[in-house]
Amino acid sequence: MKDFGLRTKVLFPVAIMLITVIVVALVVVNQVVRRQVQLSVTHELEKSQRIFLELQRAEYDLLAERCWVIAETPQLKAALDTRDSTTVQHVADELFATLGSDLLFVSDQQTPVLARCQAETGRHIDAGLTLAAIHLDSLSEQSVLVADSNQVIRLLSVPVLTFDQIAGIHVLGRVTVGKALGEEHVRNLKNLVECEVALVSGGEVRASTIVTTGGLAFQPELAAQANRIDIAGEEYVSVRAGLSNEYVLLKSVDQAFNVIMQPVQKTMVVVGIFALVAALLIGSYISYGIVSPVEKLARATEKLSAGDYGIPIHANSGDEIGQLAAKFEEMRLALHQKMTQLNERNDELEYAMRQLKEAQDELVRTERLAATGKITAQLSHELNNPIHNIQSCLEAAQKKIGDKVSGREFVDLAYDEILRIGKLTRQMLDFYRPYAQSKQPVDIDEVIEDVLLAGRSALDNGRVVLRTAMAAQAGRVMASPDQLKQVFLNLYLNALDAMPDGGTLTVSTFEDAGQVCAAFEDSGCGIPEENLDRIFDAFFTTKSEANGVGLGLSVSYGVIQSHGGTIAVTSQIGKGSRFVVRLPRLSGTEHASVRSAGKVRENT
Repeated sequence: MKDFGLRTKVLFPVAIMLITVIVVALVVVNQVVRRQVQLSVTHELEKSQRIFLELQRAEYDLLAERCWVIAETPQLKAALDTRDSTTVQHVADELFATLGSDLLFVSDQQTPVLARCQAETGRHIDAGLTLAAIHLDSLSEQSVLVADSNQVIRLLSVPVLTFDQIAGIHVLGRVTVGKALGEEHVRNLKNLVECEVALVSGGEVRASTIVTTGGLAFQPELAAQANRIDIAGEEYVSVRAGLSNEYVLLKSVDQAFNVIMQPVQKTMVVVGIFALVAALLIGSYISYGIVSPVEKLARATEKLSAGDYGIPIHANSGDEIGQLAAKFEEMRLALHQKMTQLNERNDELEYAMRQLKEAQDELVRTERLAATGKITAQLSHELNNPIHNIQSCLEAAQKKIGDKVSGREFVDLAYDEILRIGKLTRQMLDFYRPYAQSKQPVDIDEVIEDVLLAGRSALDNGRVVLRTAMAAQAGRVMASPDQLKQVFLNLYLNALDAMPDGGTLTVSTFEDAGQVCAAFEDSGCGIPEENLDRIFDAFFTTKSEANGVGLGLSVSYGVIQSHGGTIAVTSQIGKGSRFVVRLPRLSGTEHASVRSAGKVRENT
């Protein structure tokens, strides 16, 4: 097991001691504050219990008053005298609209339910269940709480009395009103008494403002005094309330405790953090003089092992550690010097290898083109004579054969094909003799403008946008204007062929390193990487048309090379290609000497 460092040995005990003190203080404060919170919550809950009881009594008195008003209504007494359920139902419907309760039953001695009214919202209420708890012949007010499997209902029943001089007070029937006690009811009570409310019936919780997955469970001996109950892992204080102790009022001890303890805990955490920071600073100050120099030296040696020799090793002290750092610094400087020399030699070798490879590739390409050119020239020269003879024979045959003679179309087809063969042989011959034409000072911008003007018709037929960026005073070159036009026209037409569906062609001139440059950049299909080294070879082509024989770029390469220049290409599939022609710039002295030589020839 790796031993701890000196700084860790100093700081770790101090940090453990501070954390222990903070934890113990938090535990003690939590216990004290929690007891006080329990007492405070119990006191508040008892106040809520008294308020709740007053609200229940007021609600009951209001409901009883409305019930007696309905029982004393003359229309209802008259309807009960008729004992006609339709008449009683009609009167009950009119009275129920002003009652403000969930249900209304009207009964007499013979018929338990003469009329029934119930609010549209809520579950169906079983009349037999509710009236089973009411004594229909009683002369007093009755209040009961009934429950079925769906809901709990508070019933209030008063008699409908009439006075007869002979019989005295007579009971015509009873008016029973009910109020459903459910989730909405306990939510309204919670807003009034500002605590959680649960409705209990038959030892079960029927409605509650506390949402839990397993429901609430109360012990049968739960009495009016305060009790502590654990609900879903949270501690509550509860008391029974209501006219029949059918409600349970609850207040969360944990919520009240968190409100008080959260600021205290945050304060203690902040104090603890400051104490830890202070301890770390003190420990760091103590161990800095010993640990820091050793750590710096270790990091520096790791960098040296990884091959990074550029980070100096400082010897900040004159003790043994400082002397050791000074020796390591001497070693680092010696290694850095040796590695720098090796890197310089490697760079020189890599540069020489690149130049050698480029020269070798250029030599191979030049030799290949020269050999191909010689063979092409000899073959073209040998083919020209029979081609001309065949062409003359076909012309004579065309003159002697009339236009309407059968088979004339085969003679015309043979004549067109021999013309195409003759054109091909001339192109093959041009591949070897681009050097014979005379050279003169040429403005490269003027040559390109002539090419673009001549090729305007091909541009108008497509969907290609032409953009030009000609550099002012780009310079003049010593070249054959006709041959340069041939090169630029070939690059121009190749760019158009690469954009059959349209695109953008950018033609620009510029000066670079004493050379005049012309660039043709298209946004066409691009050239595959494996074909970039072959596009200047004779007879290599990617065109599918019959007139694409693969000599255009080969001829252009030979023309530019004969002028002492270069032609290069960069391309990317799907994004286009860029051909750059570089020619030596004609200096002012060379231009003057050329003009003088021209005047001498004219005088001669």
